[in-house]
Amino acid sequence: VTLAQIIYETEKSGDGAESGAASKKLRDIIQRGGEKLITSLRDGPVGKFVPQSVRPEEMPVSEAERRRPLARMLEQSKEALEKLEHMADDRMRGLVNSAIGQVHQLHNEIGRLQARVEELESRLVRMQQRRQGQSDAPPGDEKDE
Repeated sequence: VTLAQIIYETEKSGDGAESGAASKKLRDIIQRGGEKLITSLRDGPVGKFVPQSVRPEEMPVSEAERRRPLARMLEQSKEALEKLEHMADDRMRGLVNSAIGQVHQLHNEIGRLQARVEELESRLVRMQQRRQGQSDAPPGDEKDE
């Protein structure tokens, strides 16, 4: 038997005001769902057997309880920010290490090139000295490297 059948049978039997009230309650239960059912049970005869407790909406809410969601949201935001900072630090550390490695490689390359330039300069000086020495010598005795 469904609630719709009960409502139909109650209205059909027409037991007066009592059936009209019961039928109205059943319609409210169908339309408003479980909240209305619990309210009607609590306020009706069954409610006398159930100990009355403070309803959640009537419970006093302390300042700490009101701030709890805000504190939780703030804590989550702080954690997210710390995570982002940690990720940024790791990335920066990686970039700096990579850059330092490249600087060391470039420094070594510059040292190698400086040594090569000095070597070539000394060879050039020696060649120039030989040419000057040969220009002072009799012709036909020229020798190049």
